This record gives sequence, structure tokens and C-alpha cells, in this order.
Amino acid sequence: MTTVYTTQTVSMLANALGVKAGGNDTLVASKNVAGDVSQVTSASEATQAEVSGADFAHRLVLKDRLEGGAHIMSMVTVTHDTLTQITDYLKQTQDQLGLLSNFVSGSDEYNTILTAIDDIETEMSSYLGGLFHKGSMDFELTSGDTASGQSFLDFINLYGDPKDTATLKGQIAAVEVDMVTLSHATHDPNTCPHCSSGGLTLIEGDADGQNYALPTGPGGAPPQSATNVVTNNSSNPGGVGSQLNTVATGDNATAINTLMLSTKWDINTSSENLSYSYFYDNGSNAYPAGSYNVSGYDLNSYTESNVNTHNISGAPA
Repeated sequence: MTTVYTTQTVSMLANALGVKAGGNDTLVASKNVAGDVSQVTSASEATQAEVSGADFAHRLVLKDRLEGGAHIMSMVTVTHDTLTQITDYLKQTQDQLGLLSNFVSGSDEYNTILTAIDDIETEMSSYLGGLFHKGSMDFELTSGDTASGQSFLDFINLYGDPKDTATLKGQIAAVEVDMVTLSHATHDPNTCPHCSSGGLTLIEGDADGQNYALPTGPGGAPPQSATNVVTNNSSNPGGVGSQLNTVATGDNATAINTLMLSTKWDINTSSENLSYSYFYDNGSNAYPAGSYNVSGYDLNSYTESNVNTHNISGAPA
């Protein structure tokens, strides 16, 4: 069972950044909200796939301040490693903000720092988006105060009554991101090499794209289409006796390819033999060469057209 932190997450971020959880500076703003986290955003929570099986994880609000003080909001649960990476991005932003006071607003140096801060936010947004599948994240547009300033990290205090500090229910952190970049970075799990290599497949019919099942194939590896398998052969060390069905002439052009779909058996007809590819139980295991329209063991007469013929008189359906 994974324990999901919110208040503890705020403390971890505050300690790592050297700021007060209830204070305000150029990086962090402290805000008070009456009620629970649903009063911050009603967006449905998206969970990073790697959270499954972890001892603990972190719930965060992602926000993007728009002109006029409105926000696009989303909510996610991420692993501790992801929180560590987010913290690193926030530290980079904090360092850049510390340099701004050395330059006059509007100067080239000042604007260069602002560009660097934007680049950090864009990179973090792309990183976060890449952790989630398309369609798994929910976004909400909320109104805001036009007079409010932009903050890169909000520590939101959740009170039963904001006027009574004794009614504090908990805290949650809200991180400023670029939602357009984040949304574009989300990926399709069905075409993602990382998801496929991890042996995870989406459960058919899953609405939010967050439920997975391990395949039941040999070795726990996900099934692959034969047309996508790059098979080693004699020209590639470690081969297992097959090659891609791309040769138009030579031995491989006439070798059996029925059972291997998009690959043909890499057989040297002068030194290698095959056992029967079909079993016809007539009591003596005789090979009905005439019915198959092939003659004996002549490998070069095995073609796709005649080996694929199954309408043999007397053969089981």
C-alpha cells in the first residue's frame, strides 16, 4: 500500500530549498484556503505509473498562471525520485532569481536571466509531462486575482477556518509549470518504447489510461509483432537461424516462411535439413508429399503458395 504525502511533501520542499513553509519570498508564496484540496482544484488526480508498489509518493498541484491572474490547474501524484528532480529544477530557478537583484530591470543581463528562468520551467514541464499518458491528466481553469503576483511554488495551507490557525488540516504544494509544454509532452503508451520495454500493457477499455497488466508471454516480455522484430542471422553474430523476409533471390527467397510470418528460415540447402513442418496422422506418420504438392525433402520447392494449402483430403480440419 502506497502512502501519499501532501503536508510532508511541503516540509521536504521547504527544507531542500531553505525556505519557510509559511513564508514568502521571490520563489515561494504562502496561501490559505478554507476546506480541503478540492477547494484548490477539482481536477481529477493523475498518478505516475511508477507509483504503484512504492512505499510512499507525493501529491502536488500543477498550476500555470495566465494573464489576469487566472490559473490552469491539474493535480498529480509522483514518486519520490520525481519530487527530487522537481526540487532540482526549483533550486535552479531559485539561483537565477537570486541573480536578478544584481541587474537593472529591463537590461540585457536582466532579460537573459528571465529567459533562463523560462527555459528551466519549460524543461521541467516537458519532464513532468513525459511521465504521464495522453488523456490521463485533468485540467481546470480557475479565476484569480489580477493584483496577485506570479510565484513559482505555492505552499497552500488548508484550514477549516482560515481565521483560526488551530483548524489547520494540512498543506499541499503547487508548482508553476507551462501547461502547453506539459500537455504536449504526455505520450501514448501504446507507441512508447519505454512502456513496451517495461513489459506493461494498457488494460483494454481502461478510461484513464493508468491501469496496467503484465503480459503472460514467455519471460514476462510484451508480445511483439513479427513485422517489428529484427532477427539476427549469419551476418549478425548471435543469430538463431532466421533473417528478415527482404531477400528476393537466393536460398532465403524459397525457404519456408509460413510459421515465422515476416521472417524466413536462414537455411543452407547444401548442408542443412528440416524436419516435417506438418503432422498428418495416418497411422504410420507417412509424409503425404503428393497432397502437399512438394517432393520429398527438396527445400527449394517449399514455397508460400503450396505450403499454405491446407485443404488436404483426409487431413483433420
